[in-house]
Amino acid sequence: MKRSLPFLLLTLWASAALAQAREFQPAVVESLVRRTLLQPVAKAESKRKRFSRMAPVSVERRVRVLDAIALTDARGHHFVRFAVDARSRLDDDLAWTSGAFTGCVYPDQRKVFVQQGEGYVPATDLSDDAQPVVCRPAPTPTPSEPVAELAIAGA
Repeated sequence: MKRSLPFLLLTLWASAALAQAREFQPAVVESLVRRTLLQPVAKAESKRKRFSRMAPVSVERRVRVLDAIALTDARGHHFVRFAVDARSRLDDDLAWTSGAFTGCVYPDQRKVFVQQGEGYVPATDLSDDAQPVVCRPAPTPTPSEPVAELAIAGA
């Protein structure tokens, strides 16, 4: 019994640590998205001239957290997906434009990625190359069919 007690405690501690890693606070995710993505975008938009031919600058943005629990990628890191909705200066009475930005946040590493096409790029450097592994849930193991038995049965 004395030898199994440290093993039991270690197992209990590891399971608690893994359970805590999957939990997240939506306010933390929103804060990271605002600080890492929305504030730099707003700063860049504020430098634009008022009488530009470009589309009006979005005045109001809101962050929506899309996942209730954190997902796990192929590397074993936990992430949460988000969407940013926007409403422009001329559309105060109209509905929000849904999904102006979409992406994911790795709360443990405090990293934000934005979707560009099929890939995801870091919000800190939107000109960077897409990361192939981030923001994609790890594939769930599926029971494989016994190929050898199918070949024998067909022979």
